[in-house]
Parts: sequence; C-alpha cells; structure tokens
Amino acid sequence: MLNNNDSIANFIKINNINEAYILEQRDSFISLANAVSHVISSFGLYKNPKKSNVCVFDIIGKDKGVSDGILAELNMLFDKHGNLYARRSLSMLNYSSDEVVSKLEKSFLDDPVELKEIQKDQYVVGNNGMHRCVLLKVHLLNELSNGSDINSLREKYTIPAIVLKLDTVKTYSVYLLKQINSFISAESELDSNLNKTGNIILDDEFGNKYTFSDNQLIEYVNSKIATMTNKKYKESIAQLYNRDMYFRDFINTYLPSLIV
Repeated sequence: MLNNNDSIANFIKINNINEAYILEQRDSFISLANAVSHVISSFGLYKNPKKSNVCVFDIIGKDKGVSDGILAELNMLFDKHGNLYARRSLSMLNYSSDEVVSKLEKSFLDDPVELKEIQKDQYVVGNNGMHRCVLLKVHLLNELSNGSDINSLREKYTIPAIVLKLDTVKTYSVYLLKQINSFISAESELDSNLNKTGNIILDDEFGNKYTFSDNQLIEYVNSKIATMTNKKYKESIAQLYNRDMYFRDFINTYLPSLIV
C-alpha cells in the first residue's frame, strides 16, 4: 500500500476507500507529459474556451508535470503538514461520496475547472481544478469498486467546466509540417480582444510569415507533402493513423493520399 500522509490516511478510513482497487487504477490519472498523446502535447492548438459538461471518468490526467497515480496525486494535493497549496482545500476531504458533487457544485460556477482535450472526448486538467478533479475521481472509482452502476456514476459525476477543445485541423497540420521542416513555428491568430480568429500564423526559418484559414492551411500542407521522403517520419505517421482517432479522421477527410 501507498505510504499515505495523515490527511489522506484519515480520509481513506472515514470513507472506507477501497485503497487496493484505487491503486490498481494507477493509469486512471496520468500526466500529459507521460504521453497521453505526445503529438497533442507537443503540437496541440486549441479553439476558444467554452462552457461544457464533462464526466470525471473522462478526465484522465493533468496538463503539466508527472504523476504516479491517482492516490499519489491525492497525497500531494491534500496534506495538513504540507505547503499552502496542499493545505488550502483540506475541507473537501470531509465530503462523503454521497454529497461531494453537490458540495462542490457552487465552486464549479464561481471558480470553474479548466479542462483541455487530449484525445477524442478525453481531457486533462489545465490551469485550475486539480484538487476537485482528483478528489472526485477517487470517489468515483471507489463507488465503481463497490458495484455502483457505471451509467448512474457517469451521470452523477458529470460537472460543468471551461473546456478547450482541440483544433484538429491546425494541430495535425502543424504536426505534419514539422515532420517536413522542423524550423516552422505556429500560433493561433488573435483579435484585439485576444480571442482566436480561426486563422493560424506560420513562421519559417527565413523570416517568412503566413496567415492561413483552415482551407488555405490544408492546401499549404498538401503542397509540402510531396517533399516528405524520410522513411522514419512516414512510419510514425502510419502508427499515429492507427492509434489516434482524431488523426485518422483528419487524414481521411483532408489528406487521403497519405493513407497507408
């Protein structure tokens, strides 16, 4: 068993947490840096944030750092002997599985959780919401271990959040362009209010700057594909096509000539 701090040891005892089961679910919460998706971690571009409802089942990690599993994460986030960050939300440990969602409901509106899509309909915690998401995930897994109906749990543990959905056209276009020319850099174009316009800005090693709509970006990628001769890159594209549903949809829709 994990060497839990005093706060978590008490939480586990009071709530009758099935620690063995939770430890078995180590990969239920991993970090983006631990290759949930290396491509999206490295090249991901996102649409403007929107309010949406997301099930805690589908929150599978965090945007930065490393993780040794959901219980290790819980120990880092809640510790009465720890730093200010670890002490600030200790009262949340007093909520039982029956009440934890309703007790946190107001906080979802006043201090929204921020989530970033990392795979199709799967998310990592962004700049806000780690304490709540990890605690909810532990309660959810514990209820699952006790035989609760998974569909009922999905409904119960669906929460409002600010969600950054992946811009798949820009993300995978940039990924392909970087395989051809590693010196290219990319960013989303912003308007005067710092909202994304839907265009992308590309810079190359010669100081050229291009602003493209999605259609123009696809045309530009197509024009560069013929120069891709590196066998290793072609193999990595084939592997990504087989394992990444978003990438597969992107290739099938926009670049079918690349299908292996």
